Amino acid sequence: MKPENQTGVKTFEVRYALQGTGGALGPWTIVTLTSPQKVTIPGLTLAGIYQFQIRALGKLGYTDWMDPKTFVVA
Repeated sequence: MKPENQTGVKTFEVRYALQGTGGALGPWTIVTLTSPQKVTIPGLTLAGIYQFQIRALGKLGYTDWMDPKTFVVA
């Protein structure tokens, strides 16, 4: 996952949650990124289905969370 570079952004937050039975999401885990470089998230469950979202922090505060993206860990 790689956030898009945006002018004035200080950091990015990525949050992800494992999708369980019936589509219910587990607890969110938040990772702070200091640059828009590609990131590998360790410790994910093999064949697990995850929802990911990103938001940016600029001088006016945080943006809204982006629309969720679904990924299957291979």
